[in-house]
Amino acid sequence: MSDDTFGIISKTEPETSKTEPKTDWRRLRSMTDGEIRAAIVDDPDAQPTDEAFWKEARVVMPRRKETVTIRLDADLLDWFRSERGYQTRINAILRAFMNAHADDRSPATMTRTLAPSSAYKLFQQAMTTRKQILCAYNGRPRELCPVILGHSQGQEKALTYQFGGQSEKGLPRGGQWRCLWLSKVRNIRLRDGPWHAGDRHDQPQDCVEIVDLDVNPASPYNPKRRL
Repeated sequence: MSDDTFGIISKTEPETSKTEPKTDWRRLRSMTDGEIRAAIVDDPDAQPTDEAFWKEARVVMPRRKETVTIRLDADLLDWFRSERGYQTRINAILRAFMNAHADDRSPATMTRTLAPSSAYKLFQQAMTTRKQILCAYNGRPRELCPVILGHSQGQEKALTYQFGGQSEKGLPRGGQWRCLWLSKVRNIRLRDGPWHAGDRHDQPQDCVEIVDLDVNPASPYNPKRRL
């Protein structure tokens, strides 16, 4: 192992101490019950609990630890090792950093930081102007109308109604709802024509997690923007 490679495990290793115990057992054994109760009252860490405390209390199970090997700067590791419990402190610092940046990986945050793709902009234009879309998806030509536009798992996605073209399992007469990842859509063109959105809307959609636009003015999905 090189000089700057250290094995760091997130489980605290036993840390022994050669210092003598400081408990005055003779004094403790000679204390009366009254003196013990008075000491408890004066101890800030031994205050009695009430119903409000137990109402808000929750059981926190210890998390599973894993052994890992990482490379750290020698002076950084020396600084942590200058005090006992350095592995526990490293774990606590990393957890605090993770909690402070928990929102950075949420779908909502990812959609704020990524610029809309050209496909997204064309789908948005089609929804705004009520135009049909001709495109290719999974290598098959499609004719469709985009109804909901947004993101799922940090990626652009659209709920559409396909009324023409082809599909892997065949297209029913009259058309069918299709959920499309915009990263897979190719050769997008807009054209004039009748707007198709199906004749049944009794089932909630689960295609788009974060809805940016919905052609339905009474959308129940709380879109970020209105057309």
